[in-house]
Amino acid sequence: MICKYQELTRLEMEQVDRENTIVLIPLGALEQHGNQAPLGTDTLIATAMCDYIEKELKDEDINLLLFPVIPVGLSTEHKEFCGSITFKPMTYYHMLYDICESLAHHGFKKLVLL
Repeated sequence: MICKYQELTRLEMEQVDRENTIVLIPLGALEQHGNQAPLGTDTLIATAMCDYIEKELKDEDINLLLFPVIPVGLSTEHKEFCGSITFKPMTYYHMLYDICESLAHHGFKKLVLL
């Protein structure tokens, strides 16, 4: 079973086997990629990777819950480039920690940051 986190209702979420389900948390960024690529390149790649994983594993016996892509990342080395958005390192760390802690609080044991 492969599901998208944001598409489940609370009642559906309660039925998820939280002990054996892998929660995949894709990480993106909004940062410069030179003059040739969009600011959201990393987010586009993370989204495409989730689509690819879902397609490749659709016939497998695996419990996978796809979390929404986190669109802003840790891009301090790009902050001087117009359009780049970044969290401070500790803000980014705390945001990821809080997401993982929330998932663990609800019983999820297997978390993957992509």
